[in-house]
Amino acid sequence: MENIGDSIYSGTATIGKIKAILVAVIFTIISIGLVYMGVKSIFTKDTLTSTVPGVVTKIDCDKEGCDLEVEYTVNGKVYTLKEDNAPLIQTPVVNQTVTVYFDPSNPNSARSEELNPKQLGSVYILIALFFLIFSWVGVWLTSKFKFYAAAEGAGTIFDLFR
Repeated sequence: MENIGDSIYSGTATIGKIKAILVAVIFTIISIGLVYMGVKSIFTKDTLTSTVPGVVTKIDCDKEGCDLEVEYTVNGKVYTLKEDNAPLIQTPVVNQTVTVYFDPSNPNSARSEELNPKQLGSVYILIALFFLIFSWVGVWLTSKFKFYAAAEGAGTIFDLFR
């Protein structure tokens, strides 16, 4: 006959196992989406293949990012690149020269950083792998070690009452 302590221990371990499986399934679904976006980004042809120097004419940064204006010249015509919440690797200053990547058939289509879709796609896939590995390692740990499953279950129960 099982005493009350063993019942609580087994019950929390069961809750921990269920939580680990649910988390792994959710992160697997998210990972599938990230892999899809990553593969799509990697195999999408980047049209911004030409570069010219541009001059930063305006920059306005806050906690969410930087709004940026860069003037650049293609075939004697001046264009203005406006980026809202630009994903800047390095924050430029006004009058600083930056490289502008643009589409030779449509010079209005441009970006100011070298972050291209192929790099972004690789990042998506790496994040997906990270999610998959750690979520399924959690499932393995909860199925292999009852104390780990019980700790996960106890943590889940504790979080419910916070």
